[in-house]
Amino acid sequence: MKTVYVLLGLVFAIPSMFIYMRAILRHEIQPHPFSWLIWGVTSGVAGIAQLFSGGGVASWLTIMGALYNLCIVGFGFRTKRGSITMGDWGVFAVALLAIPLWIITHQPLWSVILVAFIDTTGYVPTFRKSWNNPEKESAGAFFVWGMATAFTLLALDSYALVNWLYLATQLTANMVLACLIWLRRRALVTIN
Repeated sequence: MKTVYVLLGLVFAIPSMFIYMRAILRHEIQPHPFSWLIWGVTSGVAGIAQLFSGGGVASWLTIMGALYNLCIVGFGFRTKRGSITMGDWGVFAVALLAIPLWIITHQPLWSVILVAFIDTTGYVPTFRKSWNNPEKESAGAFFVWGMATAFTLLALDSYALVNWLYLATQLTANMVLACLIWLRRRALVTIN
């Protein structure tokens, strides 16, 4: 059954990636580079922690997500140059300062707790951008990626906290962001 969940995770992850990349290339959306950089690093760390803590094949989905996130960073800097705020730099600095903390702990669980916190801070610039300009983000891609994350959770070989905490945090944040974008678009259409 775990193999089925991994395959279902891929069924959602791959289209989500293509939806998002296509929207970037069509200049329909503008990814926030700081969010994607933070997500790339945290997904990589969480995936490696899952791999070494018995997460099984699901760990590879998390690592695949990390590589995808890092690919988006370049697009984000290309399309986002003029609208990076001081607050975005502050969130990025907090995320970077937290990384040495998980290196010092040498404990996979504490590493994943800190990575989940860092990953969540990575949503702040994208939440801000999506609140101000919901049309410049893809609600569908975040929703579909959230579904992929749900199947990744189901595919874990071990449900130790170290394996599922990061994924649960990512699932929640993606779904909340998708809802924020949808609701904000509706509100702005109603106002106009």
